[in-house]
Amino acid sequence: MNKTTIIFGSLLAMTLVGCGDEQQVSSSPATTAQNVTHAEILIPPTATDLTPQAVTEPSQPGLNTRQEPVVFMQPLQGEFIATSPQWQQTSQSDEYWFRATGRELNQGLPLAVSQPGSLIRLVPKTDLSSGFPVVPDAIAPDSISISKPGIKSASTLISSKADADALATAGLTDRSSALQLSSTAPAGTYQLKVSQPLPAEASYLVNVKEKHSPYLLSLSAPAAISNAEETVAVQLNLTGRTVNLSPKAMLRLADGSEHKLDILPRDEGWQIRLPADIHRSGSNAGLNELHLSIATEVDGVPVRRNIKSAYKAYVNSARFTDNANSHWQNHVPDGVSFTLDVASEGRYQLSAIVTGTDHRGKEHLLMRTEAATWLTPDSSVMTLPLDQQRIRASGLQAPFRVRALELKDQGQMALLAYRELALTLQ
Repeated sequence: MNKTTIIFGSLLAMTLVGCGDEQQVSSSPATTAQNVTHAEILIPPTATDLTPQAVTEPSQPGLNTRQEPVVFMQPLQGEFIATSPQWQQTSQSDEYWFRATGRELNQGLPLAVSQPGSLIRLVPKTDLSSGFPVVPDAIAPDSISISKPGIKSASTLISSKADADALATAGLTDRSSALQLSSTAPAGTYQLKVSQPLPAEASYLVNVKEKHSPYLLSLSAPAAISNAEETVAVQLNLTGRTVNLSPKAMLRLADGSEHKLDILPRDEGWQIRLPADIHRSGSNAGLNELHLSIATEVDGVPVRRNIKSAYKAYVNSARFTDNANSHWQNHVPDGVSFTLDVASEGRYQLSAIVTGTDHRGKEHLLMRTEAATWLTPDSSVMTLPLDQQRIRASGLQAPFRVRALELKDQGQMALLAYRELALTLQ
């Protein structure tokens, strides 16, 4: 069963740079070593595991092309407590943004405001349609006006203005201009207008930030999405309020291209449909973004929100088969070999947590073991080493368990497969 996967921060640990606590135990002169290999069958995956059904060759060059093998072992201790992986990530938004042309800004356009003291920024955007970058002029703050029906004195609506230089001093270097509404400016629909003559087709980003607004939009979305996925399930909520959201969805790829997406209600959430093979045009190095926007009304107050969630795009380049082998020396395991189904040659990583059992039958941590190497479709067996000294010194016995088994593609910096409980060795 396919599931989408983890936080981009954990993907950085996939590039192993050295050996850790590797140790070999040789038999004493008075003892004859007994080396035994047992054929193993992986435990069937559960609904919370990540298990690709087929493999596909990546279309982008690998980020890590080193071919030398690397292994690493880290001792662990304490009673084992199972934890479920977090495949989703949540973001919140108290703002919205949209593109406007110079013509629209000169003519005036409506602006939804739900919070006194809202900050409004106008950002000139570079136009590359001619093949050369064309950057519109920054807008002078004094040329920006805002009005609201029923309020005669527009000056009472604005508490302050800032130009591009002032905002650059504050860390905003996008040549934007800004105005802040006063603390007494009521919620409602305003009219935003720029008196400075602007090129008709020039593009500007209008950003409305409503700090401390009670109307927060929350989005829960996958942290990683494989090319095999045709749809993506997301959760979208406006501070627990039951209102008609009718969201719009857009995908921004790492290369900057944008694609409108279909989004439909599904169960208690939303389902986004992805274009076929959309991730094949992306880059292994970057992140894509899901952008969602809403325009609704809460108790007569117009509320607009934009929200985005970055995710790692990848293709299922390898997977576990059912076959593995455990290697034993003098009744203690010293390694586990996994046979993989690999679509194309590349650098892959395995990692797992190994546990043992005490005399009361409780499961305790023994070690974390990792290995990375270059694989091909014809040579696709990877072995995770086990520290026999650590196992003997712990006093723990069989059954030993291989848990939190992960398969990663270091060329894509992506997690491909996960088994919470992969093997029981005894």
